[in-house]
Amino acid sequence: MNSGKVATTVSRIDVRNGSSDVSQLLRSEFRANPDLAIIVNSLDSSYFLPLPNTLQDSNYPLRHRNKLNPRALSPQQISDFDSNGYIKLEGLFSKRIIEAARNSLNKVCATESHGFVRGSSNRIVNLHTSLNSLNAIYSSKLIYDVVSDLFGCQAFPCQSLTFINGSTQDAHQDTIHLTPFPRGLMCGVWVALEDVVPGSGELFYYPGSHLLPAVLCSSHGVPKVDSEDGDYSKFGAVFTPAIKKLLADNACLCPQTFLPRAGDVLI
Repeated sequence: MNSGKVATTVSRIDVRNGSSDVSQLLRSEFRANPDLAIIVNSLDSSYFLPLPNTLQDSNYPLRHRNKLNPRALSPQQISDFDSNGYIKLEGLFSKRIIEAARNSLNKVCATESHGFVRGSSNRIVNLHTSLNSLNAIYSSKLIYDVVSDLFGCQAFPCQSLTFINGSTQDAHQDTIHLTPFPRGLMCGVWVALEDVVPGSGELFYYPGSHLLPAVLCSSHGVPKVDSEDGDYSKFGAVFTPAIKKLLADNACLCPQTFLPRAGDVLI
């Protein structure tokens, strides 16, 4: 700077899944507003405020999914996913893969390693990076072929959460924690590493609830919880009643309980 010269750097950014209408519009906006490409802190909905409202509120357009030939699912399975918001896949993982993962987690439990606390429902983030047996599940091509079929574009993993005990959470929407852009371009893949029996803290879900409005931080005046301090008090005081009201207003939706066998998957 003292010499009067200005240092610059140029980076190329490839937009994946670029065949959708939203991605084409978004690419144009980034090119017209290069400052949008600079991220200096946590990324939330406020980052997208300079975008037109039509883009801020965009949902992923599934209509372009037809351009991809299904690899692992039948057209009926994909149609059922659209209607119900979930898909069950029985015995997707072999007994050998599941037993290896379970043996690794038994050691984690016994030694209380990797941040696990005995008796807790805390989630261990990205444990697959430390345990090859879990990475075999996390990196399974079959999983990403299935998810690619559901969204019509190549799926990629972004995070794993491993837990031993049920979370005891109330009904909630994961979109409040994990909201991609465009909205809807993400799913959870729940893999059972052992048989789940009633009363063990099993997962429950509401078929059809994916069509309900998303309860978002921006619309309820609550900041996203900082994962470092983990204070969910204000968050829970707002969102738990909001979800309960949403379900009460849509009483036709009935919860179902997921009682899988080891190796089954719920998406």
